Amino acid sequence: MHDDHGPNINPARRVRAVAAIEPLERRTLLATLKVMPLGDSITEGRAGDATYRYWLWHQLRGAARDVDFVGSHHGVWNGSPRFSDFDMDHEGHVSFRADTLRDNVQQYVAAAAPHVVLLHVGTNDLLQGQSVEGTIDDVGQVIDRIRAGKADVTILLAKIIGSPFIPAIDAFNAKLPALAAQKDTSASRVILVDQNSGFDPMVDTDDGLHPDESGERKLADRWMAALAQVPQPLDPNPFLSDLPLLSARNGLGPAERNKSNGGALAGDGRSIKLNGKIYRKGLGVHAHSDVRFDLGGRFATFTTDAGVDDEVGNRAGSVIFRVYVDSVKVYDSGPVYGRTGTKRITVNVSGAHTLRLLVTDKGDGNTSDHASWANAQLFSLGQGGLPLGIPGGGAGGASGGCDGWYNGGSDDDDDDSDDRPNDELWSL
Repeated sequence: MHDDHGPNINPARRVRAVAAIEPLERRTLLATLKVMPLGDSITEGRAGDATYRYWLWHQLRGAARDVDFVGSHHGVWNGSPRFSDFDMDHEGHVSFRADTLRDNVQQYVAAAAPHVVLLHVGTNDLLQGQSVEGTIDDVGQVIDRIRAGKADVTILLAKIIGSPFIPAIDAFNAKLPALAAQKDTSASRVILVDQNSGFDPMVDTDDGLHPDESGERKLADRWMAALAQVPQPLDPNPFLSDLPLLSARNGLGPAERNKSNGGALAGDGRSIKLNGKIYRKGLGVHAHSDVRFDLGGRFATFTTDAGVDDEVGNRAGSVIFRVYVDSVKVYDSGPVYGRTGTKRITVNVSGAHTLRLLVTDKGDGNTSDHASWANAQLFSLGQGGLPLGIPGGGAGGASGGCDGWYNGGSDDDDDDSDDRPNDELWSL
């Protein structure tokens, strides 16, 4: 006899479960690249300007780069830009010198947390008579303050565009390669971008200082070529349902992504729902279920809500949730029933390479044992050693109750008999 929620199993029947593996292409989950255009009015633009940011934005989108321009300013100075169909956030400041930027940039960067900074600065310093050496020193301090705001940022440092009013620009640009080499590190790259060569201020500006459309396009082209050297960042806090599986076994049909287990077919689940709460993300499984993920040592914390999914109805189902980190059991829920409150689980996975999520029946057969790992998510370490995305951190052992069934040892073989209450074998 079968019901709508899974087969009716005789608990005494000892038959191996058939493995169910959800097919999945290998892929890497990437995050949005946050780019901060940083500098003076050449970056900000004036009323009626398109700005290089407009052309660059559309080049990046055309190349299928997932980008977000960031900064505390929006649009252009003293009016509206020529076009508005682009991401207008930036950190350009009319009249700013390198020393002005130095005194403010740490807070800008800390607030926006860019992956990449496009730095074009020094024009106003030299225009106002600041020495080349002093301006170079100030730009070096700007780089230091940027890193104080975000230690792993990539800085694209421009040789600045020319002007007939500033003969010192050539001498200034000649010193930038040495500064870039001095500041460049493996943790925070400084990459020199030549915005000067091929830029003719008599043709590419409208006033000898500010780019016209041809100048904006040239700036955008050079930034675009440099950004091609910057990889898309990895998502620091991915949901497990967005990651590739190392392996998966499931008691009824395949393990489902962002759905409850449903029945024997792929994609036949419903919204994940635990005790009346609907979850957009998670894994839906049926006991016996064993899913494993490669962490690659990248993460600090794993969190999830776990329980018998509401789809079985009538408060049916009885399962046990177990979490293994690098083959060591770190969490055991004990028996969980349809009437049991949702388990909130937080596990320290710092430096770990494998995460294993196991759901078993409790020795009474697996009828209606539809279980969900809701909002199952990994968190990376942020600045200060706190997991990104979890208020106040949250790493440091398992929570939600770890009462029993803990053997403290390795359990990474294919024989799961030591995971079964009463040494039961699961059956379909």
